[in-house]
Amino acid sequence: MYNISCGNNLLRRLIVMKFLVLAIVVAMTGIGVSRANSNDDIYRIYLYYDHGKLTFDRDVISKVVIAHGWESFSSGDFKAEIIDKDGEILHSVKFDPRLRGIMEDVGGFVLEQSKTALDLLYFPEGAMLKVYDPSDVLILEYDISYLSTCNQNSVCESFYGEDTSTCPLDCKDAVLGGVSGKADSDMLSWLWLVVTIVTTGGLIFVLWKLWRKHVGQQSLP
Repeated sequence: MYNISCGNNLLRRLIVMKFLVLAIVVAMTGIGVSRANSNDDIYRIYLYYDHGKLTFDRDVISKVVIAHGWESFSSGDFKAEIIDKDGEILHSVKFDPRLRGIMEDVGGFVLEQSKTALDLLYFPEGAMLKVYDPSDVLILEYDISYLSTCNQNSVCESFYGEDTSTCPLDCKDAVLGGVSGKADSDMLSWLWLVVTIVTTGGLIFVLWKLWRKHVGQQSLP
C-alpha cells in the first residue's frame, strides 16, 4: 500500500510538472512570436470598387494606415506601388480589388461593387502610394510620408521610432542610449537563449530528483 501511494503521488507530481513545462513552453513561444511579429507592419489601404472603377473609400478618414499583419492580395490587373522620396519603387504588386466569396470555383461569387482593403508590405522610408488601372494609367496617388519612420536625414532619431531595423539608412552606425540597435537586439536574443537553457535545465533536474526519489522508495523493504 505504501509503494502504491508513493507511486500515485509521483504520478501526480509528474503530471503537474508536465503541465508546468507545457505552460512555460507555450508562454515562451508566445513571447517569441510576439517579438517576431512586432516589426511585421503593413500598409492597409481602404478602397472602394465599383464595376471596374477604383477609388479610395470616402467613408474612411485615413485612406492608408499602418497595421500589424501580413501582406495579402489576389493577383489581378490593378497595380500598386510604394515609392520612396527619391522616386524609387520599393514595392510593386498586381492585385484584384473585387471582394471574392468563399469557394468561388464551385459556386462562389465575386462582388463588382464593394468596399475592400489592400494590405501591402510596410517600408519605413515609404513616401508615396500609387495605384494603376489595368491599362497602366495612374488612377490613385496618396502621400504616405507621414507614416514614415525613416526620413533619411543621416540622423538616427529614436524618438521617431528609428533604429537599425526600421531605418538602416540613418542608423547604420548609430548608437542609441549607449548601445547600438544591433547590439541591443543581439543582447535580447542571448538573454532569451540563457533563460531557455536555465529553465529547461532546472526542469530536467527536478524531474531527475523525483525519479531518483521514486527509485529509492521502491528499493525500500
